[in-house]
Amino acid sequence: MPERRNFPRVRVQIPVNCSPLNVRTVTPPFDGTTRDLSAGGLGLEIPNGSATGPLPPERSHLLVRFRLPETPKAFQIPSRVVWVGRRPRGSLGIEFLIMTFEERTSLAEFVEHNRQNP
Repeated sequence: MPERRNFPRVRVQIPVNCSPLNVRTVTPPFDGTTRDLSAGGLGLEIPNGSATGPLPPERSHLLVRFRLPETPKAFQIPSRVVWVGRRPRGSLGIEFLIMTFEERTSLAEFVEHNRQNP
């Protein structure tokens, strides 16, 4: 079965901080590390599974914060959880929802550069 991805991705480990955007959520802010990144989202691994609290459920909205290596710009992107992994425990698929043209272009250029120069 072919993948249904709109954006190419690259395997990269970048620290990420996530905070729920819904004030009624039981999920506290949490940190993780990207498994892969694209201009449309990222795969996230949370250390020790859900040790920081319950994992956010699918369709949860998060503010995702990270900084690309060797760049001063910090990204703060409203996002949505599209899948919650059971194996490995503590993995999430996150889709970026609202980005500026410059942010999406910067991510796409980073991904393209790192796909060509792994």
